[in-house]
Amino acid sequence: MIIPNSILAGFIGFIIGPNFLNLIKVDVNFLGKLIYHLMAIGFISLSLRKIENFN
Repeated sequence: MIIPNSILAGFIGFIIGPNFLNLIKVDVNFLGKLIYHLMAIGFISLSLRKIENFN
């Protein structure tokens, strides 16, 4: 069975995070800011790519 990386990482993060075993401390505000900026960079990079003309 193939499990997507994001699902596997979510389960691992849930288990070792503050919700279950509390092995690592996670700052939710920092994580939210990081995801916000990385998504913006991703959308900017998608808009700056060169599109080939297939005519």
